[in-house]
Amino acid sequence: MKVINEIDVCEINNEEANLNPKLTIKSHWNENRKIVLEFEKGKSVTVVASELEKAIKNATNWRNY
Repeated sequence: MKVINEIDVCEINNEEANLNPKLTIKSHWNENRKIVLEFEKGKSVTVVASELEKAIKNATNWRNY
């Protein structure tokens, strides 16, 4: 099974994104614990999913007020 998700990109280099670009998140072809992030056709990175989840939580809850 292959899983593909797309989310809208809000900003590129701190400027509002035009033309509705997408970030694609795909399942890894061989390892369940990894995912593939594709920013534009032909350019992708593979990361450990749990590490990305932790990084997102850290980036969004750093303010304690």
